[in-house]
Amino acid sequence: MKFKDYTTADQVIEYLKKPFSRTGGIKKNESYVYHYTCYEKMLLMLKSKTFWLSSPQGLNDQYEYSQFPKEIWDGMYLASFVGQEEESMAMWSMYGKKWEQAVKIAFRADLFEEAMLNGNKKYVIDNATSDEVIPDSEQERYFTSIAYIRNTKRNRLLHCGTVANDKVLKGKQGFLPNEFAGFIKDIVWSYEKEVRFVVKINPKICNNKYNKIKVDLSYESAKELWKSLEITPSPSFSGNLLERLRNDGYEDFIVRKNKFENKITGTDSCSPCKYRESCYAK
Repeated sequence: MKFKDYTTADQVIEYLKKPFSRTGGIKKNESYVYHYTCYEKMLLMLKSKTFWLSSPQGLNDQYEYSQFPKEIWDGMYLASFVGQEEESMAMWSMYGKKWEQAVKIAFRADLFEEAMLNGNKKYVIDNATSDEVIPDSEQERYFTSIAYIRNTKRNRLLHCGTVANDKVLKGKQGFLPNEFAGFIKDIVWSYEKEVRFVVKINPKICNNKYNKIKVDLSYESAKELWKSLEITPSPSFSGNLLERLRNDGYEDFIVRKNKFENKITGTDSCSPCKYRESCYAK
């Protein structure tokens, strides 16, 4: 059965939770997901071999958060990535705001999936001050593509990539099944082509007391993932990215040339703001 023929939320979710099986004919070991960030945050990740996940209360899309009862989000933590290789000026502007320091990190899909889903340990951080290990039996973790809702005069459509479904939300104006929490967003966010990594902790032991959790990938079998990273500087990156990485002790990564280098004449949206530097210092 194809995506357009699904009639239930469960069918859509099962489809979305297999983002790395839909690679458009590209082998999984040649497929990547991407993360836009700044150079300093990337260094922190490389040094700690750690990924941080945030609670849904910190979503930049609070409309998504408001579409479901708050208790549905309890115990859920998210990290977002981009599922397309093409350069995205919108993503540079949203998540690599300080363009002269912004980078795009490419993670090889097969290694990333193996490390994140079958990794050695997952630590829960209580207000970033103490570590508490959550047993595997008390958590669920998965990757998922995000589907996007488009409202028409006659129906609500679900879009995922190039495919659409007009059956699952038919006649449900103003209502979304609770099962869709964390799986769907409004169509205005579709430029992100988002792939999420989600950890859901049993609310009985979580009790909403954690601001963030981290995924520790410092163990031996994750070394191949870290060695496989590919990094691209923003169109307006300051200096030579390869030299900066070498100066900071990282020589193994592939650095890709940005095809838009010196071809973007505008400035990032924060450049004129007098509070710019203080914001990025936080």
